Amino acid sequence: MASSTAEPRRERLALLLAGPLLLLPALTSFLAHNAYGLTRPEALLAMALLAGAGLGASAVAVLGPRWLRPLVFAALLLLAIDLQTRWTAGLGTLGLLAVFAVLAALVWLLREHVGTLLCVVFGTLWLTSFFVPAVGLWAQGPPTAKADADAAADAALPTLLHVILDEHIGVEGIPAEFDPGHRLANALQEALVGRGFSVFGRAYSRHYDTTLSVPSVLNFQSGEGASLTAPVGAGHRLTANAWLERMHERGYRTHVLESDFLALCEAGGAQRADSCSTYNLESADSIEDAALAVSEKAHVLLASFARLSSLLQRVRAEYAGLRAGPVGAALPLPDWPAGYERISSLSAMRALDAMEARLRAARPGEAFLVHVMLPHYPYTYDDQCRLEPDVGRWLYALAPEAAPRQNTAATRRERYPLYLAQVACTQRRVGRLLDALEQAGVYERAIVVVHGDHGSRLDTGPPVAANAPTLTAADLIDGFSTLFAAKLPGQPAVYDRRVLPLDLLVAHAVLDGAIPPGADWAPAPSVFLSAAAGAPARAALPSFAWGAATDAVASEPHALPR
Repeated sequence: MASSTAEPRRERLALLLAGPLLLLPALTSFLAHNAYGLTRPEALLAMALLAGAGLGASAVAVLGPRWLRPLVFAALLLLAIDLQTRWTAGLGTLGLLAVFAVLAALVWLLREHVGTLLCVVFGTLWLTSFFVPAVGLWAQGPPTAKADADAAADAALPTLLHVILDEHIGVEGIPAEFDPGHRLANALQEALVGRGFSVFGRAYSRHYDTTLSVPSVLNFQSGEGASLTAPVGAGHRLTANAWLERMHERGYRTHVLESDFLALCEAGGAQRADSCSTYNLESADSIEDAALAVSEKAHVLLASFARLSSLLQRVRAEYAGLRAGPVGAALPLPDWPAGYERISSLSAMRALDAMEARLRAARPGEAFLVHVMLPHYPYTYDDQCRLEPDVGRWLYALAPEAAPRQNTAATRRERYPLYLAQVACTQRRVGRLLDALEQAGVYERAIVVVHGDHGSRLDTGPPVAANAPTLTAADLIDGFSTLFAAKLPGQPAVYDRRVLPLDLLVAHAVLDGAIPPGADWAPAPSVFLSAAAGAPARAALPSFAWGAATDAVASEPHALPR
């Protein structure tokens, strides 16, 4: 039965307006919190599109049968609350259904005035959402020398810069089929050796995950034992940071640039760094001045906003499971609408701008620890650091259509050229950090360590214990080959082809100022495959000279030790 014509016109109008008003406060709060100009064309377009979606939903409720109304508005209420609070993240399916049923019952009980009530409540919320305090890129202020002007530093100590580039593959791990003639590999080698670095082309991480690799490296250990991180908010924090402790013991003033994904400044609940700058990884204001069309910016803003909803993420995951299962095999289910909600590479670029400016004022006795999500996905920059204008090509390392695997052979081929372009861009930005040290007059004496935390992760694995029987050599190389280069006083700039683990390389470079000769001090190359429960499994690392393992044996399972 259709909606009664006897229903007051004012209430019907209120019901129509309720749909947009239920959704707009969360979007406006999101934009204001991210310091995004609310009157910018893309912000207004995003609001208009979301309001249109809400209006469409409420029109269905008003014009459809009366029994549909409680269901539609209960769904809108549930989504609106979740976008503001993410409170559904802890609810199971039965809990969600129970909450939905309660909301639907309330809408039905208040049916005579529910439209007016929703408009008043959420209209007020919308007005107040314009005054949400802005945070923007910096959760803790950008790197600045002003706060440290009076701080004592041991001028006899060289400046130390330690840069961790997230998801940066090693020189000889770059697959040959995506780097004809080893052009990029050779360029990376030559650029770093030319700036005085020893480059270890076959360095490898023992871990596939940042939350295992970075803590183990900064604590100068393999990380096989207890976890060195703890959850904090939506990210993680180190529970120990030997790097900071050792720097303080030596008399350094320590400065950290971290993301809100992995907190490095604190350990054991106490601040360890002398100054700490934390950038918000998914800061929407990073696209405000980007060279993108208004429609593309609005698309990214809405996708980033939708990422706030644990409910939408759950629906998306369930849909992906349907497509990957028997239902998807039987029915031609369409792709989930593409969402370019991750903008971490843009935020990282802006963070590097601030770090570059800070390094121009670097002094002897200062030690800088920098962790940035580059060349980590999404792949947004070409090899000249120009932003890709088509956000549809901002791909991730993992392909949803390959789930539960990381990639298929086809999606890996699509992603690797985009990833390698961002690798080249990242090295340009490293060069600018080194230029800043030269401008500060401290580069000649400086100790500089630059490395990744794991590989490209463009594997068809992932390399976990459950997948061990089917992992290829390419999967292991994509997962664990990583960049390591160090400029150390008294050590010549060379290209070194020894297969050495990242944690030991960092320990010797930072603590000893030299990498020992030979390789008898290093273990046989092996990596950890995480397991759902219990200790991780070990896998022998295959040879990966110049990415050769991806040529002849990429399709063959790699023999793992018993």
